[in-house]
Parts: sequence; C-alpha cells; structure tokens
Amino acid sequence: MSHPVFHMIENNLLADERTPLGNPMQLSLPLLNDDSPTKNIAPSVTSPSPTSAADKMPSNIDYTDYQLIRSKRKTLAVSVLDGKVTVRAPFRMPNYLIATFIQEKSNWINKQVTRQRVQLTQTLEIVDGAQVRVLGKTCYINIEHSIRIPPRKRANILLRENQLFIRPAADASSNSEIFHAQARKLFCQWLKAHASAYMVTATHQLARAMGLFDKLGAINYRYTRTKWGHCTSEGNIQYNPSISLAPLFVIDYIIAHEVCHLRHRNHSKSFWQLVEKVCPDWQQAERWLNTEAHRIAIGPS
Repeated sequence: MSHPVFHMIENNLLADERTPLGNPMQLSLPLLNDDSPTKNIAPSVTSPSPTSAADKMPSNIDYTDYQLIRSKRKTLAVSVLDGKVTVRAPFRMPNYLIATFIQEKSNWINKQVTRQRVQLTQTLEIVDGAQVRVLGKTCYINIEHSIRIPPRKRANILLRENQLFIRPAADASSNSEIFHAQARKLFCQWLKAHASAYMVTATHQLARAMGLFDKLGAINYRYTRTKWGHCTSEGNIQYNPSISLAPLFVIDYIIAHEVCHLRHRNHSKSFWQLVEKVCPDWQQAERWLNTEAHRIAIGPS
C-alpha cells in the first residue's frame, strides 16, 4: 500500500525551530521560572472546598466546574476538559496566588469552556442513518432493529460496499438505552479491527523507510480521551482507533509523529525537524486536530 505523504525531503536540516501548535485546553504558570515548559495534564478527580473569598473563582466562571488538585508538581496550571475547569498546584502554593492566576487567565478559561461546551453538542453519534468517513471512504450506518427483520440472538456488524450494517442482539432491542449502547460498542470494535490493516502497513512502511524498523515494537489500539497516539520507551506504538475517522492526511501525520518518536523520545527541536521531513503538512494536520477532532472522538460508553 503506497502512502505518498511519507516521503523524505532533502537532508539539510531546517534552520528554524518547528514547534507543535500545543494543547489549546491548558495553560501553566511555573512556580519559580517563567521559562519552564508547559506540561500536559490529565482530567481532575477531586473538588476543593474554598475557605475564603480569595480562594474562589472569578465571578464570571462557573465555580461548580472548578477543581483543585495539589501535588508535588513545581508549576501552577489550569486546564479545561469537557467544559470543566481543573487547577493543579504545588502542595505549598498559597491560595491567593492560585486565585490571582485564575483571575488573570479568566478570559482564556471562559473562552475554552464556551468552545468545549459547543463541541460537546457536535460529537459523533452512532445512530441509524449517520454518515462517517473511515480511512477516507464514506460509510452510511444502518442499525437493524429486530422489529424490522428476523431477530438474531448474536450481535453482528458487516460492511457491504459503503453500507455498514449493525445488528445488536435480539435481547437488546427491548431496551432503547441498551440497544444504542450495544450498537456503539459494536461500531467501536469493528473500527478497531478495520483500521488495523492500514495503520500497521503504514507504520511498518515508514519505519523501514526511515531505518527505524528494528526499533519498532508492537502496534496496539486503545480508545482514550486525550491521545491519538503514543510511543513507549520500548518502541511499542499505540493508536486511538478513532483517528481512522479523520482525513487521510491527518491519519498519516499521526503515524509519522509516532514513528518519529522511535528516534527522538521527546518533542525537541530535532524531533519536529524530523516530522517536517517525513510529513511536510504536519502543521495543517495539527490545525485540523485542534479544530475538528472533537467530531470524531468516540469510545466505549
């Protein structure tokens, strides 16, 4: 299978540094050094109980979404996930500094909250008649109800030309919630298997072309909320199957990104120079991910 986006340009290194567009959902403030790099953070799990007015969120932010996590970290950071605000701070960070930081970032926070709440209404739903693009090809979802066809005890899913037929098990048809949850689960299982051939072939092809095949380990798939791909220190690459619903140039960028990590285990200048060589339109792919990826983010309920 040929992937024309994977080509090596001239060997001369770029003079300017190429950096990722970054995560538009997170800001951080170093505790002691304003030049410290921003780090990715995960969704929060606990909620604070402010003890004074100085601890509270600015009045223009929905305080019910404000969650504070203290840890051994050295930076103060705020992130927004699913329209909810999380603040991460060092154990000994004074409350007034946290409140000041949140106040200073209130415009950014409100912008992210508003944007994400709109995006939550635009996520992909696996329903009868839905149209999706899988590996660049349009498919139409047909969810077959046992009321219309002879029932089957076992659920199944079948792609026939551009029609994807999903048939939940007969015992699920009597409960609408269970029925749709099973249809979603069947789709996610099928997508993982369907995407595998393309992802494996492209990953192997690029790794060989770059002389990195001996560093490549296993290729796995997992639905996650925050990552499209991941490369471990052992050379194992994990892809989020949902990425196969993106345009092909975005899929190929994710593959190139992870394969480049086989040489550079970081996001240094050298890493982005290598990405630029093998995938010159990576910045266009990053822009698509930053503005459109919420439309393809799915996973088991």
